[in-house]
Amino acid sequence: MNHIPMAKFTSKIVEVNAPISEVHAYLQNMANIQRLLPLDKISNWSNTEDSCCFKIQNVYTIELKRISAVLNDNDAETTFETTDKSPFPFVLKAKLKSNGASTTAHQDCDATINPFMEMMVKGPFQQLFDYMSERLAKEFV
Repeated sequence: MNHIPMAKFTSKIVEVNAPISEVHAYLQNMANIQRLLPLDKISNWSNTEDSCCFKIQNVYTIELKRISAVLNDNDAETTFETTDKSPFPFVLKAKLKSNGASTTAHQDCDATINPFMEMMVKGPFQQLFDYMSERLAKEFV
């Protein structure tokens, strides 16, 4: 049996100046995901209530579908999964932790890719997820 390894990426942790309920609600609107991406590197954006699709660097089409969203008193997690339109499968989790009036946020990504592809995408993926965290924090300044 062929086993394709899982690559894991974790963004930087940021402090968002809003309560967890507001940040969680923001992430449920798929149109807001575009605001978290580097606009100079994406094109052909479209979204529905529970998915979004875009081209990154005019090469790869990424389609994300929200598959779950859980909000508790002290934490929240929204999970997005790629569809078959994406070049390789990955699961992206936006994780939130309440700090009262503010929220700590970061993203975890598990990608099913071979080691060669991981070497190619590791830097760009890390930069992308760090950028998304920073943008989320800036959305609530």
